[in-house]
Amino acid sequence: MINDYVSNRNLNAEVTQKNHISTGALNGVVGTTDMHYVKENTFKEDYKRIEYREIMAMTENTWKGNAWKGDRASAQFVLWTGEEAQENISLTVGDLVDHRNHRINASQIKADFVRTTKAARGNPSLGNPQELIPDIIYSADPVNMSAFNVQPVWVSIDVPQDADAGQYRGQIKVNSASGYQIVFHLELEVLDITLPEAKDWDFFLDLWQNPYAVARINNISKDQLWTKEHFDIMKPHYQMLADAGQKVITTTVTYDPWNSQTYDPYDSMVRWKKKADGTFVFDFDIFDKWVQFMMDLGVNEEIDAYSMVSWASKIKYYDEAQKKDVIEIAEPGTEGWNTMWRAFLQAFVPHLEEKGWLDITYMANDERGLDAMVQAADLIDEISGGRLKITAAMNYNSLNDPRLDRMGNISVGLYYIQHDSHQLIVAANHRRQLGLKTTIYNCVGHYPNSFIRSNLAEPVWVIWYTMRHKTDGYLRWAFDSFVEDPFETTDFKTWESGDAFQVYPGNRSSVRYERMKEGIRDAVKVKYISDRAGDLGEQLAEAMWSMKEVGFAKDPYDGVTDPGKVNIPLEVNKLKAVLDHVTREFIRRSSSESSSRD
Repeated sequence: MINDYVSNRNLNAEVTQKNHISTGALNGVVGTTDMHYVKENTFKEDYKRIEYREIMAMTENTWKGNAWKGDRASAQFVLWTGEEAQENISLTVGDLVDHRNHRINASQIKADFVRTTKAARGNPSLGNPQELIPDIIYSADPVNMSAFNVQPVWVSIDVPQDADAGQYRGQIKVNSASGYQIVFHLELEVLDITLPEAKDWDFFLDLWQNPYAVARINNISKDQLWTKEHFDIMKPHYQMLADAGQKVITTTVTYDPWNSQTYDPYDSMVRWKKKADGTFVFDFDIFDKWVQFMMDLGVNEEIDAYSMVSWASKIKYYDEAQKKDVIEIAEPGTEGWNTMWRAFLQAFVPHLEEKGWLDITYMANDERGLDAMVQAADLIDEISGGRLKITAAMNYNSLNDPRLDRMGNISVGLYYIQHDSHQLIVAANHRRQLGLKTTIYNCVGHYPNSFIRSNLAEPVWVIWYTMRHKTDGYLRWAFDSFVEDPFETTDFKTWESGDAFQVYPGNRSSVRYERMKEGIRDAVKVKYISDRAGDLGEQLAEAMWSMKEVGFAKDPYDGVTDPGKVNIPLEVNKLKAVLDHVTREFIRRSSSESSSRD
């Protein structure tokens, strides 16, 4: 049951019962998607939340927004109760209709109650003081609310690509068992411009996947991994990722490459076996099934194989002579490492060639030293003739090192970017000319971010920041490395709350993931307009370069707090205002050109 929190953006709330307004029963008001709405802000010195007493004073009553065709518009509004508890609160969504009777069907509109989960201050978070955060976009199933409480509702409107441009209006009704009703009015302007389909987006998105966590959280036993039951459960879950424009398939070709940094350690998708004569053989069956599964969902631009240079240098194989599994520690460059990885690559490269995947596969590494990665690149090039590539997330700033040109794809940690320097812009442009990719990544200790306690504008700001530095996209660990029970708490031993996953079990999104996706759509729009109207692209670039350096402060548990030096929601909304302005100018020009041709 959902009992505690609230959501955002613009909606019109009429609170009625027997033709009179009552603040002692069930009430509703428009919020903003930039903020969390809570009954009480537990740690007022950390992050601004909108509390019950502030919600009572809010008066907005109509949500107004706009979207491209093929776009998604998001809204958040807040229910709150007075002295009477309310039971069986339900949501009813109606069609959006314009003055010509064009419709956006109610089936394209989702209104869901937002559920809270516990999140602790600090890094690491486990064991620190916690607060309830409304993060889980849970379901539209009816809920109960206790007296003097708040409940967020998140609304998503998916505009069909073939929708007619125009002004649409509709309603969402909220009813309780005791007869109270709230009517929220929605006004959506559909702009006469079409967002490309997600499969055609140029923005390079890489959110790491953990199918082992998906199995455990859905009670798939180890002996049922990679069965039809496992894949059936994963299909709608990873469709959420494909729909966000994901480009990369996360694979593991050795055991536990991150040295158990997740609640569910990764196993190897390749079975290693050392024969009695000392030679190695490899079974790629699981790897093949997983890759093909993700490709069938539309994630097909890159395969990342972790990891020749792993966190603990572990290689696990079945030893035929000993008749048992063996874990061997093999540091990069040692004889054992060279022997085993040479054998692996000599089998892997022909297999990828046979599958038609060689030219899109990268041997992937996470925050490992450049010297070790160059040793890996030497061996990879020797075996593959340069066709198998290498990728790395880098937790250091070595952008002037010419050896980086050997890395087909690098991701630079947000924490290490020099805000007012053009260094990353120059490096990204140089690499792009060589056909290499460059992205920005976020993880533990970086700020702004998409931790569960982060301000809800932060995930949008981060995506705009990738554009500011003219990189190719964004990487984040992780999409779904769930903790033991994320519905109870998002804390994990070594990270900020929510760091390891952006969505929830049961194919449930989160408010922070929805904002991240909004930022990605912004990036697609910016590129679409910039590619077609250089002067408008310059206006957008100028706005992005005016982004202020955020900075951050620390809480008593070594976690970050908000605000930093700037108001992040204000910064994001300034950028969005420029995008809205250039979009309308682009539409005006397109209409004029069309009219002149006619």
